[in-house]
Amino acid sequence: MLIAQFTSNLPTMGDTRTYENFYKYLGSQPYRLGVISRLYPHLTASYLTESLRNIFYQNSKSSNKYQSIDSLYFEWECEVNYIKRVEFAAAPTDTGENGSEITFAFKERYYQKYDIFKIEASEQQVITLYDPVRKADDYWEVTGRLIDNDYSSVLDVSACQPGMTTRFLSVAMPELHEQGYVKYQSNIEKHRNYITTHRVDVSYSALFAAQEDKFIKISEGDSKDKLTDTIYKMNKKEKDLLENFLEVRNNGLNNRSFKILLIAGNLIN
Repeated sequence: MLIAQFTSNLPTMGDTRTYENFYKYLGSQPYRLGVISRLYPHLTASYLTESLRNIFYQNSKSSNKYQSIDSLYFEWECEVNYIKRVEFAAAPTDTGENGSEITFAFKERYYQKYDIFKIEASEQQVITLYDPVRKADDYWEVTGRLIDNDYSSVLDVSACQPGMTTRFLSVAMPELHEQGYVKYQSNIEKHRNYITTHRVDVSYSALFAAQEDKFIKISEGDSKDKLTDTIYKMNKKEKDLLENFLEVRNNGLNNRSFKILLIAGNLIN
């Protein structure tokens, strides 16, 4: 259990040296920033990562599988339920009145016999009746019929212009049918992010430097009844540096960036 909180001067602080410089706590072990971020719960991105210990770091004394990154960017893959969009190659000339057949033209072979697809611009659904016919490498004809209850629907040709899209919905096979089709869909999505460095600095006058020091109490132990307190001193400029850094870093996390911990001054060596 680790608890961090700001504290005022203790009554016994003048009697003996009962505090340490704050950089000794954070300077050589920046992953401890999670403990410090608990002082600023309004910085939600930091609070949900470091504060809840939802991070991993490389421990040189142990043989774990995590390795330091040696690149300025990193990539990862996510499994997604992506359904391919198929474009019209030409506008159909039929309207499908009274349940009549319609010949559609697509830029690739995708829809097979008994496939059901949706025209995205009009939301109308079509079932294919025959296997596709190749007219050119980028021109495939598919014959289908509009799906409705009473054959009263008419195809919205304005939603079937070249470049407009359709998407696969389902397949309706008749009884005793033994042939099936596979839709080759890209279900792996790759993402990339870049390492970002944050650095903050401060300019101050002699009057500013003379302002009262700040103290942070770090309590550590197995339970609330068995905590050992350590007091760390932080001067005003160090506190401003820390708060500015956490604010900038939080804004960066909320806007997709991954961070390297780097603070100007003597907080992190």
